[in-house]
Amino acid sequence: MVVKFYYHPLSPPARSVHFTLKSLNVPFEPIILDLVNKEHKSEDFCKINPEGSVPTIVDDGFVIVDSHAINIYLVNKFGKDDKLYPKDLKEQSEVNHVLFLDASEVFAALKRTVKSFPLDTVFIPDDKVIELFENTYEIVEKLAGKTQYICGNSWTIADFSIVSSITSMNEMIPVNKEKFPSLISYLELCSKNLPHYAEVNEAGLEEWKKYLKAKKFQAK
Repeated sequence: MVVKFYYHPLSPPARSVHFTLKSLNVPFEPIILDLVNKEHKSEDFCKINPEGSVPTIVDDGFVIVDSHAINIYLVNKFGKDDKLYPKDLKEQSEVNHVLFLDASEVFAALKRTVKSFPLDTVFIPDDKVIELFENTYEIVEKLAGKTQYICGNSWTIADFSIVSSITSMNEMIPVNKEKFPSLISYLELCSKNLPHYAEVNEAGLEEWKKYLKAKKFQAK
């Protein structure tokens, strides 16, 4: 049965799931929800996911929310090997660490900032926002400098989450090449090597840029 995938490409967590679906060749039905007009908060969608959030998948009637939980589920069910989510306990714990880090620190910083956007006025990030983003970049810089990818020398679902979040943040507060050279190198590596990068992340970033423009975001 085809997996139903509720999402919008401007959403970094949705992009991470899109990466996983494409990488595993999972048959899926893409269902784009208009986030700007809050279609994800509609009565019909909230019957599926009471949280009213994307991404959401429905697999044979089973509903899963939160990109990190979704990606683990997809690999465990559809993965032909454990490259995207290792079975080795120590390696798996490293991937879990980064997934939880994305949820609690990386994407959380982006989400907190976007929620503070004012209505109908220009948003220029202040020093607190810049500090928040750069502190987040510093955390990922330390991880990116250890191995080729974020959790070793091959990509995992942790990379799908981190790349989706950081590249979106980069459109708001650019990653400083002098301060964060390992992070810059990591992002460049992923842009060249992650499967379906152009289709998933580059296309999603174009939608993200449109969203920022519509919200009257201006870089400082």
